[in-house]
Amino acid sequence: MNRIYQGRVTKVEVADGGGGWKPFDDDSKKAKEEWQGALWRHHELFQDAVNYYTLALAAMAAGVDGDSKQAHALRGWATR
Repeated sequence: MNRIYQGRVTKVEVADGGGGWKPFDDDSKKAKEEWQGALWRHHELFQDAVNYYTLALAAMAAGVDGDSKQAHALRGWATR
């Protein structure tokens, strides 16, 4: 899977409901495992959405009629 962003997450906190922030867990090792899992699940969900909309656009492009450069390019893109 290719990532479309770069960066480094070093700490994640969650809202505590009272206007402040708290770690995922009091144990820093467990907290790190939890937020890394949450971050990865978010990344997977985002990637699934990108794949879904790319497929939907390709399906629409396959039905494009005409002989223009744009129509030809869209149909070519959709066949890939």
